[in-house]
Amino acid sequence: MSPYHNLFSSTVIPENKGIGVKKSLDSKHMIFMSHGQFYSLTVLSENDQIWFSKHELSAIIKKIILDSETRKSNVHVGTFTSELKSTWKMARLSLENSNPEQMNLIDSALFIVCLDHESFDINNDQNDNKIQLVTHGTSRIDKNGIQYGTCVNRYYDKLNIVVTKNATAACIYPASIIDGTSVLRFIGDIYTDSVLRLARMINGKNYTLWNEINTVPINDQIVKPNFQYIQFNLTNEISNGLHLAESRLADIINQHEYVSKKIHMGKNYIKNKMNLPTDSFVQICIQITYYALYGKTPSTFEPVSTRKFRDSRTEPICVQNETTVDLCHAFISQTPDSFKWKLFLDAITKHRESLKLASNGQGFERHLSALRSAFIQHNKLNNDHPNLPQIDGKSLPSFLFDPLLETLYKPELIVANCGNPALDYFGITPSIPSGFGFGYIIKDDSITFVGSSQWRQTARFLDTLERVFLSLKSIWKNVVLNGQPLADSRDEVIKSYISAIPMSLIQSNNSNWQQQLTINHKGTDTPADNFIMGGYDYFDVDELHERSNRASRLQSRVQSRAISRVNSNSNLSNLGHSPSFKNVNSAHNDKSPTVGRLLTLQSDF
Repeated sequence: MSPYHNLFSSTVIPENKGIGVKKSLDSKHMIFMSHGQFYSLTVLSENDQIWFSKHELSAIIKKIILDSETRKSNVHVGTFTSELKSTWKMARLSLENSNPEQMNLIDSALFIVCLDHESFDINNDQNDNKIQLVTHGTSRIDKNGIQYGTCVNRYYDKLNIVVTKNATAACIYPASIIDGTSVLRFIGDIYTDSVLRLARMINGKNYTLWNEINTVPINDQIVKPNFQYIQFNLTNEISNGLHLAESRLADIINQHEYVSKKIHMGKNYIKNKMNLPTDSFVQICIQITYYALYGKTPSTFEPVSTRKFRDSRTEPICVQNETTVDLCHAFISQTPDSFKWKLFLDAITKHRESLKLASNGQGFERHLSALRSAFIQHNKLNNDHPNLPQIDGKSLPSFLFDPLLETLYKPELIVANCGNPALDYFGITPSIPSGFGFGYIIKDDSITFVGSSQWRQTARFLDTLERVFLSLKSIWKNVVLNGQPLADSRDEVIKSYISAIPMSLIQSNNSNWQQQLTINHKGTDTPADNFIMGGYDYFDVDELHERSNRASRLQSRVQSRAISRVNSNSNLSNLGHSPSFKNVNSAHNDKSPTVGRLLTLQSDF
């Protein structure tokens, strides 16, 4: 899988049209960052031996931290990597001209270790504070208006290992050139090695990932390398650009929020007990949650790994479809549980089919995106491949640039699954400012979510998602465990509709989640297992107002017809069959289908 080659010694390079990748195949050093300062340390010898033992490396890291505390420099070049690519491209060109050796040391490093000078209180701090601290860091301004938070201690164009002051670790990587599966394998090996090191301390050297670790021995005759501080010489223009980049970064940090949630339903319950694919279960539940809160289905992407192909990375699949929409409609109504469960199984099956096609390289989203990019960059392709048929850039392909296809490139929700026992949390940022990003890790007894958004109700979304989980658990118990027959037709749904309406809904007009009375059947459910959903929350207010207006207009129209028929000398019923009236009526009907289609599109979206 090619993205493994971009894991180490690779850097994202902003270019005129997009980005490039700079690789260094003979890299021997790492970069340490502390207080926004850069330090280079050679860690591999010419023979690829490891220069330092863990004790030696620990002593060097302490010296780097002490040195960075004494410098207190305002030169935080790493903040440029959070800028717009066009801005960073120009700044990088200037830095390469004035500081070529410094930039080359950073670009060619194996990876970067960010030594943060802040930590969180394990006993008092929430997990959300922990997530924000280890991802983008903190933004703190001193009395002189100088940024001293850990947000300047990142370099987003390379693989970053972040370590807080109390030894909490995280991994940040540029998703444009590195896949999550590659990083996951890297982290998994680190975690496994730490476990096996403990096993070796107890049971000897029988447990190891590597038969032999080739480390340069500690010897008075061998002079080992020392760390090197990377000093930048900046022009006034670059210094001003750094200030603007830091200010923009602080804005972005304050605009985003990260919320974590652990739902205590994991693979053991969903897959082994309910006999459902856990990933599909989560994806469909998120669709229901969004519809319950906002009354519509969002454009949603789930990235699917295509690592079975040598040069491939991921294929995104569209989670939303007609089957999912039907389920969402039924789920918030008083439809019987049997019919809800049938629709839920249909949505699960549809998602699994899309997942299988994508993992086998048979998805269409990337193909459409490639065709679109080929047209946009047709001049470059024509020049690079003169032997191929030339792309005509004069006529715009309407299909590729249809406004409806924009949702493929700008999804409102990105929902990704990535994790193993080595990770506590996994997060992903939204693709658009008004969207959500949800990362989750499926474990045996729980599923851990991290939601990210700007100015959205992320915590409320995850709370509602948990209730959807519990509601489906209750439906499964009612339908599968208690043997309630599946509804095969809409007629059966209508017949059982009256008996399916909970009395609590009849007695109250509260449209929020309500807790049902205790349900007695085989096995007693806890109250938390039984929930009902009554609508769109405060979105119902306008809907009820509109219904009232429609009812008033309908009543007024009926009364007007009755009065007209009584008071008019003309027979309106016969007039409706006259030739002139038929012509008017047919002319009106020619336009009505268009109106109907527009209304249908609006209701679907």
